[in-house]
This record gives sequence, C-alpha cells and structure tokens, in this order.
Amino acid sequence: MANKKKQFTAEFKQNAVDYVYAHPDMTVQQCADHLEVGKSTLARWKREAKANPNHEVPFVGSGHYSSEAEKENIRLQRELRDTQEALKILKKSHQHSGKLTQVIYELVTLEHNAGVRFSVSRVLHLLKLSTSGYYDFLKREPSQQALHKEEVKKTDQRYL
Repeated sequence: MANKKKQFTAEFKQNAVDYVYAHPDMTVQQCADHLEVGKSTLARWKREAKANPNHEVPFVGSGHYSSEAEKENIRLQRELRDTQEALKILKKSHQHSGKLTQVIYELVTLEHNAGVRFSVSRVLHLLKLSTSGYYDFLKREPSQQALHKEEVKKTDQRYL
C-alpha cells in the first residue's frame, strides 16, 4: 500500500509554528516529534512564517488557495509562462520567416474580433512585434496567390 502524503490545515500549520515559538527550550526536532510532523516540514513552516510580515504561515494547504483571486492569479502566471515558452520555440524555428508574424497577427485579430478584451498594442509589444506592422497587415489586400488558393478551395468544395 502506498504511503499517502499528509495534508495539514492552515490552522494546524500556524499552531505548530506558534508551538515552536512558545517552547524555546525544545529543539525543532523535539517539537516535530511531539506534533508528529517531519523536522524539515516544521522548519519550512517556521521559515515561511518568519518571512511573512505578520508571522503567519502564508498558505492554506496542499494545492489550496486563500482566495479565488489568488488562484486565478497563479493560473494566469502559469499560462503566461507557458505562452512565452511556446513563443520562444516558435520564434527560434521561424526566425527568417514572415509567416510566424502573419500567423500571430491573424490570431490577435481573431481574438480581438471575438470580443476578447485586451490591449492590442500591449500584446504586440510583449511579442516584440510592431503595431504599425499589425495595422498595415489589417489594411493589406490579399495577394494573387492567396486569391487563387481561395478560388481553388471553393471549387474543391463544390465537388465534394
């Protein structure tokens, strides 16, 4: 049978840290043994509480957040990090191709037209693309090749 990791409430963690401070004659190991938690766990809780201005343990529990705003903030930070990593990979693979820039401009336009509220200039700045290039892209007429491809697609769909 696999060992299941113990999960402690924020109240227990705070009480454990308070217990350590209330018993200066005991070592962290003795306190941990008395509370039936690991020494390193108790030491981490104490260190994190000490770093917090009000000396409270700053977390609720394993994977739990103190508010919905904090949970959403963490999710958005993770999403931003993942998006930045994906963009780095794309830029490296298409450094000398204008196609990546065009795809990004198309995605920004689609999101903007779908009613997603964001600052186009801010997004382009974060992606290190020029706003003037984006607005030129919006005004640009389709090339002859693009028009021909559309015509072929329409023809193909009629025969399907």
